[in-house]
Formats: sequence, structure tokens, C-alpha cells
Amino acid sequence: MSDTAKSKELLTRYSIARIPFIAINTIEPGRTLEMLKEISEDLQLPFHVHTLTKGVYDLATDKNLSDDKSVYGAIDYMTEQMKRKQYETIILTEVPDLSTENSDSKQILALVNLANESGGVVIVFTNAPVWNQLQRQGMTIKIDLPNEEEMYSIIKEYIDDYRNEIPIEWDNTDIREAAATLNGVTRIEAENVIAALIANKRIRKSDMDEVRFAKDRLFSDISGLEKIEVDDSVKDVGGLEGLRKWLDEKKELLTPEKKDELRSKGLQPPRGILLVGVPGCGKSLSAKSISANGVNVVTVVPAASAEAAAANRQTNAIKPADRVRRAVIGDIANEPRM
Repeated sequence: MSDTAKSKELLTRYSIARIPFIAINTIEPGRTLEMLKEISEDLQLPFHVHTLTKGVYDLATDKNLSDDKSVYGAIDYMTEQMKRKQYETIILTEVPDLSTENSDSKQILALVNLANESGGVVIVFTNAPVWNQLQRQGMTIKIDLPNEEEMYSIIKEYIDDYRNEIPIEWDNTDIREAAATLNGVTRIEAENVIAALIANKRIRKSDMDEVRFAKDRLFSDISGLEKIEVDDSVKDVGGLEGLRKWLDEKKELLTPEKKDELRSKGLQPPRGILLVGVPGCGKSLSAKSISANGVNVVTVVPAASAEAAAANRQTNAIKPADRVRRAVIGDIANEPRM
């Protein structure tokens, strides 16, 4: 089951159970609303949505219900609806600060309490923490970015719509490779990349390079990530023979064909290689050499937390040794001289 399917299953269960408060952690409101629309249609329950651009509208029919576009107007509207009707659901896509006890979080809590009495549900989209008293009224769910399998479906569906209109050289293997390359981006970002290719009136095998360049551009401004160009000069770094041999045996698992085979057997294919170590142990140089030898997916993590943990382990190992050293030196010093 894909990540999206699991999220949809959870949201469906929460909706059936009428959990009064659901906080959804997502950076893809459009994709999440599509999922909630499917749930609304499956359960035949009305879901009302508020956005700052459209106000309150019915998710299934797109019918406008309130012209007041403010979130406070939406709360007032749904308060009146929940007083008169049961099983109402409101989705607030843009909410004020709910991380602490303040007037906004208390107002949402009052609406949640009313929903609890009338069998209603209040759903909020937020990437921030939620005030503890409000959070304890319901559940939290995170909508992950499309995984590689979902990205394959997104790209294939988008491309197939144009196969009768423009020349497309990509087959399923190419689409798999594009999905692997675009793993970690949003659906709309992936669709924009493919739309740019389609704008050329054809998709060629060589366009895979453009997909890689697009991924680089999308990730170029992310804090903590640095792209490093490598050349053949780092291929023959000494001391990595064992790592290279191991990679030669394992990198086949990163090919689209092998990933399909693993999925068919119910196994999650690997996404890359993780190098973790204390500062100065050679992670970056090893990564450059690995990349130059044909393994394109390499993640180097010199994380502060990992380094701190390693440093703590080193310190804890040195302390008893230091105590023993002092004891030995003390015993030697106190021994009677001959």
C-alpha cells in the first residue's frame, strides 16, 4: 500500500469515527484536498472547506457557502451550522497560530468542543505544533511527499495524456528513472518539470538530463544541502577498494528494473547510501569517489546530532581509561623503591 493510500485510509477511519479534531501536517494542500474530496464522496458526507481566496465552499460540488474569506468568518459560519446540523465537517486550510494558548487556539477549541457534541469534525492544515489542550481533542496525521511508486504514477498519467499528440520516446523504464530522480519533490513540482518537457513538443531520451537539472534547481536553495561537482580525479582515492567492491555488488539494487522486482516481492527497494561518522573521518571524500564511480544517489550526513553522539561515546570511553591510568600511575608512585 502506498503512503498516500495509508494516509487516506487513516483519514477515512477518523472521519467515520467522527474524531472532533484532526491536524494534518502537509506542504501540499491541493493534493491533500483531493484526497479529502475522495473521502467525502466515498462516505457521502459533506465536507466544507475554507481558503483565504474562496471563503467557505462545498468540497464535492465547489458551491460557495460563505463570502466571508477570513478564517474567523469561517469559524463563525461553521459554529452556526454545527448548532443546527449534525455530522458537519470543516476543513481550515490556513489557520492562525495554534501552537500556544491564545485567543485563536481557544476559538478553535470552542469549535472543536461544539463539533464533539454534534458529531462534527474540524480539520486544520498546519506544519506547526498544536497547543496541547487542543491537540488532545483529536489526532494528527502527516501527509508525506509522493514516494517513488506514486511519483511513477503521477509522471506516467501526465505523459500518457500527450502520447497521441506529440512524439514521446520514454518507455516505462525511463519513467521509472524520472520518478527515482524526482523522488522528494511535491506533485506539482514534478508536473511542472514534465510540463516544461512537453512544451518542447516532444520528449526525448536525452531529456532525462533536464529532469536531473530541474531536481538540482529545486533543491539548490534548501538549507543544509550542498551540491558538489566531482571529476575523475577522485575515482582512485586509496583505501576504498572494499567499499567499491561492495557498491559494485549492491548498486544494481538502485536500478529501476531491480526496484520493480523487489516491489513485486513485497520488499521496499533501497533509496541510496547513508554515510555517518565523526568529523574528519572521510565521509565527503568517500562520497565524491563513490559518485565518480557511477553511484548517483549518495547522501552524506555529518549531522550535528550524530557527531555529538559520537563525541559523547568517545568521551565516555576515555573517562574510565583515564581513571585507570591515574590509578596505575598512583600505584607506581606509591610503591616502595628498591
